[in-house]
Amino acid sequence: MDGRIPLASLMQVLAIAECLNFRHAANRLGISQSSVSTRIKTLEEDLGILLFERRHRGVRLTDGGRGPERLVIAGFSPCRSCSVRSRPE
Repeated sequence: MDGRIPLASLMQVLAIAECLNFRHAANRLGISQSSVSTRIKTLEEDLGILLFERRHRGVRLTDGGRGPERLVIAGFSPCRSCSVRSRPE
């Protein structure tokens, strides 16, 4: 990895952190569960940390995953406020 995390990966991390379930996050994003799983596994390998603890019925954020989740949320916050302000009235 060249130090950049693809936007799709960030969106998937956020969706999983919100849903705490790969299948529900995939449904929300309109993509397959296997695509989400593969992308997150690759991201974890590239970063060298485990973002999610996989459980039989869902996932939970690891301590290592909480930092990136906060960065993703902080990174999207300006985008959300811009999109709200740019909407025609």
